[in-house]
Amino acid sequence: DGIFTYARFRFVAPELRENASLDYEALADDFLVLCEQYALPKLSDQPEPIDRVIISFSDRAIEFGLSDPDAIQFFEQFTLKSGACIWEQF
Repeated sequence: DGIFTYARFRFVAPELRENASLDYEALADDFLVLCEQYALPKLSDQPEPIDRVIISFSDRAIEFGLSDPDAIQFFEQFTLKSGACIWEQF
């Protein structure tokens, strides 16, 4: 029906600014690991089912919903199905 429930997990990683080699490619595998090993266990006791997980990395804390053009940020989305995180390409 097109209506999904989301859980967002936001991680602050100052080293994104300090280390230029930490680009998306360097972090790509970390998104799946965080979804499977961090988000799924956190969501296991939720009374409402969660359909999608969004994992983000930012070099600084940013209030949700606000933008910071100077921030370095990376995002990935996963669909949860049968206890697994399935990557959803934006």
